[in-house]
Amino acid sequence: WDRYLEHTSSLWVLHWQLVRDARRATIFSWVFSNPRPSRFARDQLLEELLQLARDTKTRARSMSTLKKDLEVFLRSYVSQRPGQGPLPEEALLSPLTRLRLLRPTSERGVFELVEGLHPSLPLLVFEAALVDYLRHRRSHSSGHHVVSLDELLYGTWSPGRMFRLSPEGLIERLEALCQRAPDRYLFDDTAGLR
Repeated sequence: WDRYLEHTSSLWVLHWQLVRDARRATIFSWVFSNPRPSRFARDQLLEELLQLARDTKTRARSMSTLKKDLEVFLRSYVSQRPGQGPLPEEALLSPLTRLRLLRPTSERGVFELVEGLHPSLPLLVFEAALVDYLRHRRSHSSGHHVVSLDELLYGTWSPGRMFRLSPEGLIERLEALCQRAPDRYLFDDTAGLR
């Protein structure tokens, strides 16, 4: 129990829970779970969200409400203001900024999702997300238990996509899981396929 979110592992769990629930945190889920370029403009994302609301027949939201929701999302992950440097030390920041999953670019209003090893992501949190993903996938497929590396990296709601893991970061965690629980996991890269 980490009441004050002092441990990075708690932040990864919080991020995962936000991203996996599209009904409660639509923008978080939309950005981190769906296929998208790493770089995006604030205005482009706003247009995508408007289209999503139309496509899903979500009750009408005003443009100002969507803009405010988008600002909350961006401030949840970005610890500096584009073109203005870091915020003052006394500024109130979201704890999720410590995950360094999103950063502003040098272009005004453009942001970048940060893919990488993310060494602060604990194996246990990764495994919980993996099991959740596999359970969801199995409930929507014909019982097929083999999953490709690409699917784990880039599939909608996959751990690789949600945690913005690089291929090396994903492989490192899969190999660690296989070593820790060889009776539960098998990572096979025969014939050049993974």
